[in-house]
Amino acid sequence: MSRPTILDYKNILNLWFSYRNGKKNSKYKIGYAFFKNKKWKLDLNKNIIKKSKLGFDSEMVEYPYVFKYKKKLYMLYNGNSYGASGIGLAYACWY
Repeated sequence: MSRPTILDYKNILNLWFSYRNGKKNSKYKIGYAFFKNKKWKLDLNKNIIKKSKLGFDSEMVEYPYVFKYKKKLYMLYNGNSYGASGIGLAYACWY
């Protein structure tokens, strides 16, 4: 796990982070967890950001930075080779 971002939303702490599944040569993904009822709950199935079929983030997505701006939730993230060929900007539909 690396590069966590924690954001409080509606009195729930939300955590986004980079992780690999532990297999040799595995690529980074962005994971999600939340803190509710005095417990952290991991939700790796939540649809955060998945790899693209083509482009700067077709091999991996990692190092999320989440922030609020004008009542929207945004995420900056790195793509292939730890962002060597670009960064992405996404916004939340559920916020």
